[in-house]
Amino acid sequence: MKRLLLFYVLFSVVVLSSCVGNNSISLRKKYVKWTSQDDVLQFDIQGPFNEENGYGTLRINDEYIIVKTYLNLGVGPLILTIYEFEDQNMLLEFEVDYVNKTTLNLTVQINETNLETFDNLQLTITRTDISKEDLDAKKFLYANFSNEEYGLDINGGYLTAFSRNGEIEYDNQELNIRIDYLSDSKFEIYDNSNNALLFSGQYISTKEYIELILDSNDFYPSSLSSIKLDILQPGL
Repeated sequence: MKRLLLFYVLFSVVVLSSCVGNNSISLRKKYVKWTSQDDVLQFDIQGPFNEENGYGTLRINDEYIIVKTYLNLGVGPLILTIYEFEDQNMLLEFEVDYVNKTTLNLTVQINETNLETFDNLQLTITRTDISKEDLDAKKFLYANFSNEEYGLDINGGYLTAFSRNGEIEYDNQELNIRIDYLSDSKFEIYDNSNNALLFSGQYISTKEYIELILDSNDFYPSSLSSIKLDILQPGL
């Protein structure tokens, strides 16, 4: 009888592990948006090397703050964790109930916001594919951008939710730079040593590269109208 009971316990563990694994596989998809009812929580998973980390917003007291999200698709239960983007403090941890590959039910199990409205909060989030028009290099987490010809590198280190570090090595000059992502797909790049504006314009985001269209340019040759940067995986 004990052996039979042990068999049932082991069988149940294997079945549950298999279900969690299969659910995780079906949730692994790049370039998707997850949105809750009433837009309490929404986040994008963008970038060619990213399937678990999101860039989005959480509504707190009728204000939207930028957050980073992590959907655990590895070993263990499905968990969604929400962090403040810049200081990485955890705000919420949700237990995830898998409905199907495009729908998840969430229940708050850890609330670090000190707001009772999030205690045991339940949300349903749904997944949609991100359109070509909604691609945004600002949200490409864990991706670097590089152009060898013009010595321009933008790395994965975020200064703020809208700014990233980078370097330029061009024409015997080496600069530490900052790119600021503005609204309407506009950008500005500054020399970090003196905060001087080097060039600015609009950026175009694709799954293969990003392109900087230069509207003003006080650094590169005046004939240069755009710079195309390859998307690279950090650490390679």
